[in-house]
Amino acid sequence: MKNANEIKFLKNRSIVKFEGEDFLGEIGIDGRIFKALTLARISVGVISQQAVENGISILVHENDAEKAVACLIDEFEAERKSGKVSQIYSINNVSVIGFVAEDFNKVFAELARNNVFPLLLNQVAGENRVNIVVTSSQDEKTRNIIESEIFKKPKTVHLAIIGHGNVGKTLIEQVLESAEEIKKRKKIDLKVVAVANSKKIAFNKKGFDAHWNDEVLTAEHPSNVEELINFSNENQLENLIVVDNTASKDFVKNYHALAENGFDLVSSNKIFNTLPIEEYRKLRYTLNKTTDGICMKPM
Repeated sequence: MKNANEIKFLKNRSIVKFEGEDFLGEIGIDGRIFKALTLARISVGVISQQAVENGISILVHENDAEKAVACLIDEFEAERKSGKVSQIYSINNVSVIGFVAEDFNKVFAELARNNVFPLLLNQVAGENRVNIVVTSSQDEKTRNIIESEIFKKPKTVHLAIIGHGNVGKTLIEQVLESAEEIKKRKKIDLKVVAVANSKKIAFNKKGFDAHWNDEVLTAEHPSNVEELINFSNENQLENLIVVDNTASKDFVKNYHALAENGFDLVSSNKIFNTLPIEEYRKLRYTLNKTTDGICMKPM
């Protein structure tokens, strides 16, 4: 027997989208869609209307996406000619995650904080179940966040330490020494996944251990923010925090890019506080849109 709280996870899906202003709410549209796709032997997962976007979205397996679009273009040829339907197209490489949650707002807030914004949302009437569709490049991260919220699993927090001098080295060692205790007491699983100096940046998706310095010495990646952002995206890392232990006037220029890509910021670097107030306001605006995290104060 399946657990009612089990998370449904379906990969390799596509969204077929209708766009047009005059056909929303028109009687029989859904029936025609199902009939046309059924005759073409195409299974439909979700159908959803978006009044704001003047559209209808249908979920199909990615192998059926091209066929579904062609089928529906034929079915709605008259509406396309009249202008009721402006275009029919597919969005590929998406995944479906279905779950039950008592507090959807908290789950969605965590997703937004991690720069995850569902392409499609379908709530089951009378139940606390919802299906969301996200890009395949964010599906694992999305599932991890949802599981942490629903099952109260320890929340994984991924740390990128920039600068490993006296302050940075001490911080890394303190995190490694305290990680298990923090996990037990705070339900937070701290992982140092990136360590950088002025020349190189080392990555470890599973989190560095006591031999982190050896990995930094043998690192081959150049030390730049693009490498860090690409690493976090490719590995779908959630709850990202950059800790700036440098005194670099150049690194603070990266704060905006980091914030825009879902990183919270912790900094002992005083230089940003000497910049024009417009820079702080710009960063605060970006952080308010994407994250809750900013801490910049002298140590």
